Amino acid sequence: MYTRAYRIPVVILLVGSLFAVGDLFSVSSPAAASTPAPVHQYNLCSNTCRSQTPNDPADLVIYQVGTSNPRPWSVTLNEVCSPEYLKLLNALDSYGYSPVRTVTVSVGGTCNQYGNAMFVLGNPILTKDEFPLSSSTELRKLTCQRVELFGAYVFCVSHTAPDQASAHSAQILYIMNGNYGARRRMFGGDLNLVPGDLPAGWYNGYSEVDPASRRTYTAISPLVKIDYAFLQRTAPASHYTGPPYCDPSFSDHCYLVGAFLI
Repeated sequence: MYTRAYRIPVVILLVGSLFAVGDLFSVSSPAAASTPAPVHQYNLCSNTCRSQTPNDPADLVIYQVGTSNPRPWSVTLNEVCSPEYLKLLNALDSYGYSPVRTVTVSVGGTCNQYGNAMFVLGNPILTKDEFPLSSSTELRKLTCQRVELFGAYVFCVSHTAPDQASAHSAQILYIMNGNYGARRRMFGGDLNLVPGDLPAGWYNGYSEVDPASRRTYTAISPLVKIDYAFLQRTAPASHYTGPPYCDPSFSDHCYLVGAFLI
């Protein structure tokens, strides 16, 4: 039974009882030759859940990133509305992150612009590439940053459409592999597929930060895993992770925290 991930509301969490991200990195000490590459992934559900949840999911992101030691290399986010993005932009800038935002639809109202966001540690943006995915009820996109961070990397974020999840997942792999062959790829996002339904390329050429298939989506029963972080590899990558932080007072998704050892 999946019970340990649910915690108490943010008013209490912010005074010290929230899952301590720093503890994640003290449990397993990487070998001297390894570099930890921490990553965070979260679907904020900030348009649909705004009227249903008492807490702001952007606050959870700010807390998780702010208490991480070491800082995550990338923070990939889905279902981000304008107010949450602006709050994150201001806060994560103070932590030393460079932002990229992808608008997939303009919904108006309080949400305004809706889509994905990504924050990469430092000021490393060389290029921003935006690729539309195949047609769906909402124009979904793959967004990537080419950066110089511990070598040449590209960081990507996307959110597949439920009605096109298989096609979009395969298309994301095709685009990343076809455009960034000389750079190692890191991907974070909501693929709307359980691990067994992902295209085989995700596991043939990439390592998953959380291979234990812990659940990340809480809105349906039974709980399922549809949020991921992957690293392209030429050899198996080591990794370590903590359990996703699941609190329905923030979002119907769980906050995924982990790291690759590279």
